[in-house]
Order: sequence, then structure tokens, then C-alpha cells
Amino acid sequence: MKTHRWLALVWALGLATGSAAFGGETVCVTEKDAGRKVSLKVGETLEVTLAANPTTGYNWFVGVMKTGVLKQEGERAFKSDAPDRMGAGGKTTLRFRAVAAGETELKLHYKRPWEKKEPPDETFKVKVTVK
Repeated sequence: MKTHRWLALVWALGLATGSAAFGGETVCVTEKDAGRKVSLKVGETLEVTLAANPTTGYNWFVGVMKTGVLKQEGERAFKSDAPDRMGAGGKTTLRFRAVAAGETELKLHYKRPWEKKEPPDETFKVKVTVK
């Protein structure tokens, strides 16, 4: 019975304080959102999911971002489109937390990390406003 009361209290607190107390909302963007403006509130998460194939050596890396406005959360995550096929492409997801009000361009580069002098194969960017 005490467990049910505890769960009810946690649920009620979530409703009363809004989702920011529990990590905030998540705004998801993909390739189709390239060049667009994205608005977040402090505490919300920006999730960027882009086509990738790390088995080729390529992956998505942060090229430009004001770390006082956005902070990358965790490592990028890859999910294969065909897990039963070795070397298949898929989607890479990167997550960023809005940590303070401000504006920043978020620019991601698709490149091989050891090719320092080569330009990225692809670039993805969005303009992020945090309120």
C-alpha cells in the first residue's frame, strides 16, 4: 500500500511541476529539418537523428555549438536499418540539453575522425533558440 501512495505522489508532483522537473520535453529533428530554426526551453532536449553508416568510418561529430546554451548528453547512438546484415547503414542519434537561454547554431559534420584536413562529407545545421 505504501508503494502505491509513493507512486501517486510522484505522479502528482509531475503534474503539478510540469515535465521540466523530470527532464523536460524532447524536440526531435532529422535531415528534413536542416537549416530550420528550433526553439527550446531550458531543460528540454534536442534529439538529432541522421542517416549514417559507422562501419565505413564515417560518423556525426559536433562542429559548432555554444556549450553555454546546449550541452551534448551522452554518446551518439547508432541503430542499424538491417541488424541482420553486417555493414548495413542506419540512423545515428545525438542528444543535446538546453542549459541556458540564448542562441546557437548547431552544426554537425559527417566525417572520418582521422581525416583531419579533409572537409566533412556532409554537414547538418539548425539554429537553436533557448528561452
